[in-house]
Amino acid sequence: MKRSPGFTLIEVLIASVIMLTVLSLAANLFAQARLSSQKAQDSIMMQSPLVLIMDTIRHQIRQDPQESLSGDGVIDDVQYKWTASTELFLPPPDNLIPESNQVVSFAPRYRLYQVQLELKYKASSRAYQFKEVAWLQKVQAQ
Repeated sequence: MKRSPGFTLIEVLIASVIMLTVLSLAANLFAQARLSSQKAQDSIMMQSPLVLIMDTIRHQIRQDPQESLSGDGVIDDVQYKWTASTELFLPPPDNLIPESNQVVSFAPRYRLYQVQLELKYKASSRAYQFKEVAWLQKVQAQ
């Protein structure tokens, strides 16, 4: 029997299976890369207004320092919610008046806050913690 040039059915099927396997792996790799790129972009979009949000929180805390504060808002499609609680409430250092050898003590004025901040953008969210200092504007000597 004479063999004709070309491929047998088995050879074509094996080559097709190998080719489809390689194509499905490449498609899966492309989909994962696209998903990873989207997550990175969302993370950048969520963190880009972070400095502005922290400045806003700092301003609100220093505007009216209380035992605890909270707030929320939206900047560039990023929703944020924050709470601040007092960790320390201390007076300034005592003041010595050399002429009369008197020591002047002050009432507590400085507050150290622990701030909890949560950012949300689309389906992702991230939590941050930081400390902030605020002080009362009026100081009364004791």
